[in-house]
Amino acid sequence: MKDSSNSGYLCKHFEYYADGSLRQELWFGFDHRYIRPHRLRRGFWFGVDSAGRINRIIDRNYWNSSDSLGQLVSNRTLHYNEKNQLLREEEAVKNKENFQKSLFCPNAGSADFLYDDAGRLVEIKRTEGPSQIVKYLPNGLIAEIQTSGKN
Repeated sequence: MKDSSNSGYLCKHFEYYADGSLRQELWFGFDHRYIRPHRLRRGFWFGVDSAGRINRIIDRNYWNSSDSLGQLVSNRTLHYNEKNQLLREEEAVKNKENFQKSLFCPNAGSADFLYDDAGRLVEIKRTEGPSQIVKYLPNGLIAEIQTSGKN
């Protein structure tokens, strides 16, 4: 199944697996330096496990119309626990190697996600960039998010 959206400058194409989960998202854009048609600028590919959860995200940047391979910006693997909670994101591409920002984890590196007994996210520990601690009100609403570390 395919779908698309267009904002004039940026056109996004979406492709889905048979079960309706997102397979890939391609971004096409107009190059203002030259009068040229839209070309592929960014590609995101999503792997989905048997439970329908995204377990892989690959992000590539394309520099020009002859660039068929693109530059690998991010190659993330996502791990879940038996409650279907995201436990860890592992990044295979080092930020210092690619000099690009991934939209899914702009600081690169990996992240661990910690939950309380009620199943609420209470902490995100990142190997690169800021980490967060989430505090809740007695009614379960988020009271505060504390961020520490450098961007």
